[in-house]
Amino acid sequence: VGLDNLHREVFLARSPELWLKPKEITRLLEDVLHVRRENISKYIDNRKIVAVSPKLPEKETASTATPALTAADAHAPVSVQTPAAAREAPPRKTTASVPWNEAVLERATLSTAAPLPQGRTMLEPAEAPPQEIAQSKHTASIVDFKPQPFEEEPCLVCNLGMPGCAVRKIRGNVEAIATSGDSQYILRLTNEDFDLLSIPVHQSWNEYVRRLKSWLDVNESVPAILLHLEKDGETLRVGENSLLVIEPDWLINVTDMTKVEFCSRKLLLDRFVGSPTNEHMIRGNLVHLLFPDIWKAKRGKELAQRRLELLRKQVGDFIASESSPDQIAQKCDDAIEHISQWVDRRKRATRLRTETFVLSPTLGMKGKIDFLWEEPTKNQIVGIGELKTGRSQGDSPKPGHALQLLSYTMMLLARGEISIDEVHALLLYSGNEMLGNQGNNLHRKLAPTFQTVRNAVNVRNDLVLMELTGASQFETNMNKCRGCKDFNMPCALVALLGDEEDPRPVETTKWLPPHIAIPSERAKAFFQHYASLITAELKAVKAIHANLWRKTPEQRVEQGITFRVESFRNAAPLKTGYCYELKGPNKTDFRVGDAVLVSDERGPSLGRVSLGVIQGTSEDGLQITSNEEIRFAPAWVDPYTNENLTIRLFKGLYRFVSNPTHLHDAIFDGKSPEFGSLPISDKSLVDILSKEELNDLQKKALQWALCAKSYCIVHGPPGSGKTRLIRAIVKAHRLLQKRVLICTGTNRALDEAMKSVLTEEMRKEALRLGDAGAVTDSRVKAVTLEGLIEGIEPLDAKIAAGIDALRNRAVVGITASSLQSGRYEKVLGEFDLVVIDEAAQLTAPATVGCISFGKRFVLIGDHHQLPAVAQSEGLDHDDGTDANGPWSRLSKSLFEILYERAIKNSGREIVLLKDQYRMNDHICSIPGVMFYKGALRPGTRKISDARLAIDVRGLEGLERKVLDPQESVKFVDAPLDDSGGLRTNLTEAQTICRIVRALILCKYGLDRDDALGIICPRRAQVELVRRQLEQLLKEMHRIHTPEGRQILDSVSTVDRFQGSQREMIIVSFGMTDGVVSEHLADERRLNVAMSRARHKLILLGNRRALSDEPLFAKLFESMENELPYEDWYVKAT
Repeated sequence: VGLDNLHREVFLARSPELWLKPKEITRLLEDVLHVRRENISKYIDNRKIVAVSPKLPEKETASTATPALTAADAHAPVSVQTPAAAREAPPRKTTASVPWNEAVLERATLSTAAPLPQGRTMLEPAEAPPQEIAQSKHTASIVDFKPQPFEEEPCLVCNLGMPGCAVRKIRGNVEAIATSGDSQYILRLTNEDFDLLSIPVHQSWNEYVRRLKSWLDVNESVPAILLHLEKDGETLRVGENSLLVIEPDWLINVTDMTKVEFCSRKLLLDRFVGSPTNEHMIRGNLVHLLFPDIWKAKRGKELAQRRLELLRKQVGDFIASESSPDQIAQKCDDAIEHISQWVDRRKRATRLRTETFVLSPTLGMKGKIDFLWEEPTKNQIVGIGELKTGRSQGDSPKPGHALQLLSYTMMLLARGEISIDEVHALLLYSGNEMLGNQGNNLHRKLAPTFQTVRNAVNVRNDLVLMELTGASQFETNMNKCRGCKDFNMPCALVALLGDEEDPRPVETTKWLPPHIAIPSERAKAFFQHYASLITAELKAVKAIHANLWRKTPEQRVEQGITFRVESFRNAAPLKTGYCYELKGPNKTDFRVGDAVLVSDERGPSLGRVSLGVIQGTSEDGLQITSNEEIRFAPAWVDPYTNENLTIRLFKGLYRFVSNPTHLHDAIFDGKSPEFGSLPISDKSLVDILSKEELNDLQKKALQWALCAKSYCIVHGPPGSGKTRLIRAIVKAHRLLQKRVLICTGTNRALDEAMKSVLTEEMRKEALRLGDAGAVTDSRVKAVTLEGLIEGIEPLDAKIAAGIDALRNRAVVGITASSLQSGRYEKVLGEFDLVVIDEAAQLTAPATVGCISFGKRFVLIGDHHQLPAVAQSEGLDHDDGTDANGPWSRLSKSLFEILYERAIKNSGREIVLLKDQYRMNDHICSIPGVMFYKGALRPGTRKISDARLAIDVRGLEGLERKVLDPQESVKFVDAPLDDSGGLRTNLTEAQTICRIVRALILCKYGLDRDDALGIICPRRAQVELVRRQLEQLLKEMHRIHTPEGRQILDSVSTVDRFQGSQREMIIVSFGMTDGVVSEHLADERRLNVAMSRARHKLILLGNRRALSDEPLFAKLFESMENELPYEDWYVKAT
């Protein structure tokens, strides 16, 4: 990992004493690397850590030796002081009178009858430490365990007016829960500085701690934050007024907390069962959008016009729900009238903020607050509001709504943005009838108390455990279950699939309708396996979010993750939302369409934040759009992964498993697909084949797609004409009057497939669903839902046209994620065939979610290219395949699973497209031999003989050698070079600049988007190459030209180039030292990088270092044997 000697010493000094799981090693390394050099010595002395109870802060005195524990001491908390955080004060050393492991065990066990959980052992140190360890001169106390400045927050409980705390917060991992002699629970917690603490717990927490203990029985540890710790004699404890937040990095969306009001299983069921758009959602959204206009005193015609504008913007929701504005008109108008009366009776001296996103890593919550009222002159929040379109529960708010508003209030209190004495929290029920009491019947006030806050935190903790375990408590009130029309069947089915123990008096199977079969054992195993993998993936996504508060903004900027804003301005106003231009040196890898989190100077965890989407990038700034107005000075822009994309995998998995069809036999039971006779006449087939100009293997793939009774697989290497094949498959099925669904993993891949389908006769039958704003091709945009209804009036006719398109368009294209959102499920219906392009890039749950919409399916892809992205996996992972079924790791696609199964059998269902129409013969020979067993070949003589169109007669030296058009593949041997920074190679970057300069001088035409691609496996090398190119372009006065912008935009990672191609590809491996990382030695990434090139491929790296890795040794052997010239190898000089 590039540790220098000092940091390596720190790591080696600290790691042997820790109970480390593999993933925790990464966190430790990051922690060590962030230590300031001036504090290195404080860490090196901290070699031995013993378990202690944190002592209260006291006046500093001369420290004394700490005696060893006696047997009597084992029944009481240890009252020695804990080591301080190294960044705050030097650690102490203590005396151990027994061997180290025994001393730690004895001090960690506060009851002689409370050993570590069965199977748990301490990690042996690398070498036995001395038994006698000297005491240091300084004794630190628990007050030294304070967070970094960027994490400073006020104490939430103190802000509620409770007695002051002894210690505000301790963060760490609860390793075990023991009991003392008086049956008091003791938390054993390893804090962030890896000190093992033993903290007593007040008896008021007993019931909750017992539940937490049962969770620990099957898990190694639970991350937790202890808030507002209290005095307990000479030590600290989790007191009656303390708070315990488990898995704080697992931010729960506050709106999810409202779902458990009626039944604790509601959130679990929502994870698997989608909620299609309905008229209640549309009405609520419309009223929310109108509230700012009502607050600004818009009335009469002005408000009616605004209402009509918003109705038009929601036309897609009306179409998806098959509803009309007339169905919501009366209730909507009543709500608007009630809110207007309430507002008219209020002084509107405050400023309104809407849809304000807020997160609290301390409480483990996040969400969007409907309304905030600010005092304009002080910019201080004086009111928090949530708007509900229904009615209150008499004089009280509904419990779920109160919990939601309380949670928002807690987050703002915890962040120090409000004072409990100076803020009003209101729930507005627009469904309440006005009774003439100055509109006061509309709102319900909320006054947070400690007990309600503690209850909210515990509800949040329960939801975390539910999401982690995939199980929740059943409702004991049978009247509720019988009245739950929407969920009694899914509730029972999810319980059966998960093998949950159902304590209800009615047998679980009795809740299933007659037409729903009891799940088979194979179906249950499939469901449980992938549900657990998706949960692990969701946890990994949450961990990525945690970098926003685990690392300082400066650290994230240094890693190339975060953009530092130096100035900003409002750009042109949009019809919906706001647009901003942010200026500053752009060293990130942001791309158009990326979701981001914008924050002020204090950073995302404490500062004000706003969600946005990247609309443009340049070397000196970003352009973003946001649904909310940014009323603060942006300082940082961070990537913000949308966890909903992961959650949707649950829905795809459930949809397939819960609807048994003949496809279950193919997936679960491993049945080889059967093929029937051609359902199309010979004349029609010949007509298609002649018009599409298919080669022999493409013809075979088309026949298999027509004849397969369940599925077939098309293995399509790079450039093998997959989109042409898709067009032929769609055309043939339309001749048979069959409906076809085309699915892909990305918008880019979907648009490529749809472009190929959009022949003149197909345009009236095609529909492209999803985000129309992500579509760049005009032909595809014309067949989006928005494009088809554009210009149709009035509004009802527009909605009717959209519903007709959804029901009757025969060729529908949509991404897998959009399909599994459930938005169009109500009206899409069933398809005769599902075609999944780039299927090897989709997870198995995403794939089965798509094929659940069809009777048959065709998988088209290449498992030798990039796999599905799984944040929860490394490159070196266990396959995890179950011998009894197709159960595998999440990143292994269903395409690859079925492909491997077919190879073991006859392989009849697979068609390999051997002819490719991209790479010339030189380039094709390398991946062809390395990854496709020599089967890959140029499809035509023209493709084979194509060469780079460049005149190199004016060039000399290295530039002339590598750009020689007659020698299409070159390897440039660059020395190892770390002068450009960690994981970079400055020599390689400078060599790229020499090549680009030569291309400019040769007038190659680098302003074209398909001319050049520069691929760097590592993000750090991407940034270094861009900086070097920026300098070159400035020197050549081309930095602000179309050519210059295109050159800078051509540099990216392998992942960004999947599915694209360029005339010339330059690959820079960024060799800092002689270590070839697993990421660098991934054969699929190497295959993608090389196979993007049509006419020229240039590789840069250190040959000697790479040769030690088998993959690159094979690369050099292939180049030596396959290329028809000897000087493919050039020294970087």
